[in-house]
Amino acid sequence: MPAKILRALTSLTWRLRLQPTPPGWLDMALGVPILDTARARRELGWAPQRSAAEALLDVVEGYGEGAKAPTPPLAKGPKT
Repeated sequence: MPAKILRALTSLTWRLRLQPTPPGWLDMALGVPILDTARARRELGWAPQRSAAEALLDVVEGYGEGAKAPTPPLAKGPKT
């Protein structure tokens, strides 16, 4: 899907409060470089446990379920 259309849909659904992600997050995601895992596979024998599509689906499902994880750097209160 072209980025322009995806951004328009993200903006619309965000303004309608159908999803929690403002369009700026999409812009940031589209600017992230794609990493090559060949060296980790070759030298470390590493292999992903989930595909990129599975990981994205996990994130989307988590949003839908209201799943949250602790994020100490963003937590309110004094830093320890």
